[in-house]
Amino acid sequence: MATIVVSALVAHTALHWTYDRVGALRQFPWPALTAADVATGLPWLVALLALAALAWRTMLLVRRSRGGSEKARPAGGYPISANRTSV
Repeated sequence: MATIVVSALVAHTALHWTYDRVGALRQFPWPALTAADVATGLPWLVALLALAALAWRTMLLVRRSRGGSEKARPAGGYPISANRTSV
C-alpha cells in the first residue's frame, strides 16, 4: 500500500515538473518550416520507410520458415476456417 502512495506522489511531482518545462519551452517560437527543410528530410523519410518495409518482409519470411502462417490465429492456436458456422 505504501508503495502505491509513494509512486503516486512521485508521478504527481513529475507531472508538475513536466508542466513547468512545457511552460518554459512555449516561450520560444518554433522555426518556420521551409521547402529546403522538407527537401532535406524527404530522403531520410524514404530510407526509414524502406527500412520498415525490409523489417516487415523479414518478419514474414522468418515466420514462414518456422512453419507459421501469415493468417491470424485465435487464442487457441487453431486456424480460422472460412466455412465454420458461429454458435
